[in-house]
Amino acid sequence: IDRSIREISEAIRLNPKGDFSYNARALQWQTKGDYDKALADFDQAVRLSPRNGKFYANRGAVWLLKGDIDRALADQNTAIRLDPTVAYYLSLRGDSWRYKGEFKLAFADYDEALRLAANNHVPAYTGRGLTFEKMGEQAKARIEYVQAVTVDDPTVKVALSRERRETAAARLAALDSGAT
Repeated sequence: IDRSIREISEAIRLNPKGDFSYNARALQWQTKGDYDKALADFDQAVRLSPRNGKFYANRGAVWLLKGDIDRALADQNTAIRLDPTVAYYLSLRGDSWRYKGEFKLAFADYDEALRLAANNHVPAYTGRGLTFEKMGEQAKARIEYVQAVTVDDPTVKVALSRERRETAAARLAALDSGAT
C-alpha cells in the first residue's frame, strides 16, 4: 500500500489536476485505515470533478466507516442523483440505511441495485443478508449469503464485491455453525 501511495503521489505531483489519481490514492488511504487522508483526497477529487458520482460514493463509504451516517447518505444521494443506474451506489446507500436502522429503505436500495445488475451484485445480497440478520431473521439471511457466495457477479474482482463475498461466506459459516 505504501508503495502505491508513493507512486500515486508522484503522479499527482506531475499532474495536480488528476482527479482519478486523488481517487486512487484515497482508496489506498482507506485500505490502510487512514480515513482522514482518504477524505482529503476524495474531497480534492470531488472539487476537480464535481459531476463524477464515483468520487461521492467512495467518500460516502469512508464517512460510513467513520460512523457519520448522515454525511455518508448525503454523498451517496449525490452519487445516485448524478448516475442513478450504478448498482454500487445503491448498495452503499443501503448499507448506510442499515446502519441507521432504516431497514425498509436499505432493502429498497439493495433491491434496486439487484434490478440494475440483473441479480448479479454480491454487495446487495450481502447487505440484504446483514440486514435480515440484524432483524433476527437468520433463515432469510442465510438465503442471501448463499446467493452472495454463488452468484456470477462480473464485478467480484473489484475490492468491494470481493470483500462482501468474503463477509457473506463468513456469516454463512457462522449461521451454519450456530454461532451468530
